[in-house]
Amino acid sequence: MVFSGGFGLYLIMHWKIEHDIEQDELAQINFLAEDYEEANETETSEPTTTAQQSAQSRDFASLKAINSTTLGWIKVNNTRIDYPIVQSDDNEYYLKHSFNHTLNSSGAIFLDYRNNANLNNKHTIVYGHGRNEGTMFGTLKNALKSNWQKNSENHIFTIRTENTTVRYQVFSVYRIPNTNDYLRTLFRNDNDFLEFITMLKNRSVYNFGTEISEKNQIITLSTCIGKGDRMVLHAKRLD
Repeated sequence: MVFSGGFGLYLIMHWKIEHDIEQDELAQINFLAEDYEEANETETSEPTTTAQQSAQSRDFASLKAINSTTLGWIKVNNTRIDYPIVQSDDNEYYLKHSFNHTLNSSGAIFLDYRNNANLNNKHTIVYGHGRNEGTMFGTLKNALKSNWQKNSENHIFTIRTENTTVRYQVFSVYRIPNTNDYLRTLFRNDNDFLEFITMLKNRSVYNFGTEISEKNQIITLSTCIGKGDRMVLHAKRLD
């Protein structure tokens, strides 16, 4: 598609303004994240003291003062994914609004509206735009690279909530033409769930060797990649 000079200049200026706003907001979020990380330095296997709980609550209080729907913080090794997770009453709002509720095409990292905010569903789904500059879920595609897949440290990622840290173990990554068959949140029975898991595993471009039973809960990270394709990562909950 070819744009006239004036319209092309408008698009460039519009992208620049949105990009600058996005960077300012990310800087603010990351400033809060520094204190958030300090409040969570202890291993999750250690008892959490009252002082640590208080510090953690203050950090979430700061995030919730900006966005009351903040429910967690996701970090994926060897990507730039290090963001708060929010939720709306649909899956459209945060496609065009940032963490600060600013109208912005970068959007935010958000939980499927069908999921519980406490992340205890059988299948939890988290979305984010695959931005070319690498923000949001723009670096989730790193998981398609052989060197990422072969580093076992990348197979575990975390979501920190106000009260705990939840760990997830990757079992499937792939790129696929636009489809919604991997976005189911309800299952008829255990066999239906296990058949779903088999489908997701069979699509993976790498065999992670992760065993999953009918008792497990899983999570999906989903983003756009290329023209109309989806980049998808699936993992099981360990905690």
